[in-house]
Amino acid sequence: MKNIIIIEHNDPKEFLFDYADRVDYSVYVITNIVNDKYKNYKCVRDIIITDVYDIQSSVENILSYIDKNKIDIDGVITFSEDLVVLTSDISEVLGCKSIGSAAARVTSCNKLAMRLKISSNPKIKQPKFSSFNIFNEEDESLLRNFEKPCVIKPIFGIASHGVMMIEDNDFNFAEIRSEILSTVNEKNRKAFKRFNGNMIVEEYIEGKMMSVDGFVVDGVTHVVGILEFIMGNKPHFTQTSSFIPARVTDLEYKSVVDYVDKINQTLDFDNCPFHAEIRLTDEGPYLVEIAGRMAGGTIHKSYDKVYSVDMIDMMFKCMLGQEIEFKKNQVGVNYHCFYYPDIDENKIVKSITYPDISSIKEIYLYNKKAEPGYVLITYPSMPNSVLEYACFAKNLEKLYEIKKLVEDNIKITYV
Repeated sequence: MKNIIIIEHNDPKEFLFDYADRVDYSVYVITNIVNDKYKNYKCVRDIIITDVYDIQSSVENILSYIDKNKIDIDGVITFSEDLVVLTSDISEVLGCKSIGSAAARVTSCNKLAMRLKISSNPKIKQPKFSSFNIFNEEDESLLRNFEKPCVIKPIFGIASHGVMMIEDNDFNFAEIRSEILSTVNEKNRKAFKRFNGNMIVEEYIEGKMMSVDGFVVDGVTHVVGILEFIMGNKPHFTQTSSFIPARVTDLEYKSVVDYVDKINQTLDFDNCPFHAEIRLTDEGPYLVEIAGRMAGGTIHKSYDKVYSVDMIDMMFKCMLGQEIEFKKNQVGVNYHCFYYPDIDENKIVKSITYPDISSIKEIYLYNKKAEPGYVLITYPSMPNSVLEYACFAKNLEKLYEIKKLVEDNIKITYV
């Protein structure tokens, strides 16, 4: 029986524990909050409460627990962006497979360090970049002198919080700061309690937005697939929907895979899942960011459907040093969507009607979110959707047909 550490925060990623139950692993949970959901899993042997955002104290607490209880740990796993560094540190101390402590610190959890490290390889194209602090009034000149259009984002950030485009110098620095703080705050994400204003500004690259997902095993990159994101309106970059596989040519696919392989080698990734976001342009791919973890949400389930794989099984095997069979067989195409009404200010829903999808067998996820009284939030705060749905079909034409049927028939009135 394998002994696994899973590092979590807030709500547990239940699919990790479903898997551990299925293969009869013993799991030791590291988390900052007690959650009754852990009681549902026979695999959970104990729960160690620590401040997972304080790496030094967490390492001490975890090692003390393991030493006192004489436990041999076989692997350390997380699904969360803000816990990759802690996961790598614990893994290395325990002699387990990991991305590598140095490599973990040059991923999207530190976008400036990521850019600087990639700059060491002149063969990799990436946007021009610089750093500034949103709390430092003197840094306004740095932002004004940077080439426009540009994109700003927190050096540490998650899920597009604080990401925005600046098209020209007709901006108010104080208003930008206020907009950043409206979303980059502890109320939205506990990890943002350590936000100190440090930002990165990058050249804006126009192009098709994609996610490249796979695993690095002993330094060798294995791509499972490429997902195409449909993005929300500028100047914000909300990911509204996605297609798997991405709608690209064979030549474009190869160029993207080769590009990501060079990035993984340059960043010295050792053993880990990876989630790379890129812009594909006429000149080739440009890196947006790369994380040493799997894609968030339920993207892994979409890959499972399209390619008949099990990405959670792959992740556990990767972090345990077990052999992974990288075989995939495309059996269909997938579309996933968060539907955001086109509104220019926050509104309250008076009535909403959703289409009847009972006869559409291709839809496997249909989560209605709004009802009368529902408050619809839009920019500059992070917007909320009225519907999340996903469908799986044999071809793109069928997906387009379903998309039109669903999205053209959502009817909303407002107070």
